[in-house]
Amino acid sequence: MSGEGKPAATIRPVSRRKALKIAAGSAAAAFAGLAAPPLIAAGKDKILIGVPSSLSTPYGVADDTDHLNGTKLAVEEINAAGGVLGREIELFVPDVDKLNPESCRQAIAACIDKKVSAISNAFLFAPIPAMDESVKYKCPYLQGNTQRNATLAYKADPKKYSHVLQTDPSEVNYGWTYPLVAAEYAAFCKQFAADPVPGAIVYLQYGPSQPEFLELGGSATEGFCWSTVLGVYGDKTGQDFRAKYLKRFPKFVGNMGLVYTGNGYDIVQYLKLSWEATKKPEDFEANCKWIRENPYRGVCGMMNMNNEFQEALHFPDNGFGNQAGELEKGMSQLYVQVQDGHHKIIWPNEIAESKLRPSPWW
Repeated sequence: MSGEGKPAATIRPVSRRKALKIAAGSAAAAFAGLAAPPLIAAGKDKILIGVPSSLSTPYGVADDTDHLNGTKLAVEEINAAGGVLGREIELFVPDVDKLNPESCRQAIAACIDKKVSAISNAFLFAPIPAMDESVKYKCPYLQGNTQRNATLAYKADPKKYSHVLQTDPSEVNYGWTYPLVAAEYAAFCKQFAADPVPGAIVYLQYGPSQPEFLELGGSATEGFCWSTVLGVYGDKTGQDFRAKYLKRFPKFVGNMGLVYTGNGYDIVQYLKLSWEATKKPEDFEANCKWIRENPYRGVCGMMNMNNEFQEALHFPDNGFGNQAGELEKGMSQLYVQVQDGHHKIIWPNEIAESKLRPSPWW
């Protein structure tokens, strides 16, 4: 499944009369103070990014839609500004069943067959088969798996998995638990709201970040708190991103995903910087090395993967390793509360949008 880039136009000879008209038009535009758009060299090979996404399965679609939309937004911005090294970026989006190891492997194989320059993936529930399939190709493979199981594989064999970079901290920072799906959280909220424990702060892990949580839970979700180790910050950088994302995808106004929207966007921007630094998108080893050695502050915080797990450092420092003691040196875990039907970051204070409010049952 190809991305949104259009094939380069066929170059035809231009007559002297037509050339003079073009020149006159360009001069008039310049005189009027109109900036001409940056040019992407015709005929230059496009830079292809593989984005395995759940397109037909009953699970993972919301997160992958967020990731793909954020990816598209970044690609559109970069291409509109002239591309990367004068080359246009295009997306290849193979379907994947996140729970099926063979499907995960096949999705990566499809990217390799297309000769992509990089792979951007939200997450897979069977990451190791996908990682193993990518070993024979070794293009930069950036993902938001949030799984220490996968980064332990890198730690055990850093040469084999040198190209696999986890752009967020692992799930161990939640407390060694596994997130439920959003529909189950919404059902729990309804049950709890009907018979609450007075004065209790109810903490839910990650699942409420998915759009269906607010859609299914409705007013019963008011006051519940949750957190994520990956999400769009509430600072100016994050708010500016949210504004342009919603302008591009207005259907999500009032219920924008705060996690993989930003991750998809950040990954493409990170790759752009790497390709511009190395001047060689096809030099996979050089680009993996550059990304590992050059942390990047995106809309979801700082991605510093130059460590034993090759995963983003976690903030705040909880004493369990691979932590950052300062906000801008790691990726912050975000604590969020549903307020007036919207997700509002309430901590850390430096990037918060609101303060903790009394829940309806207090």
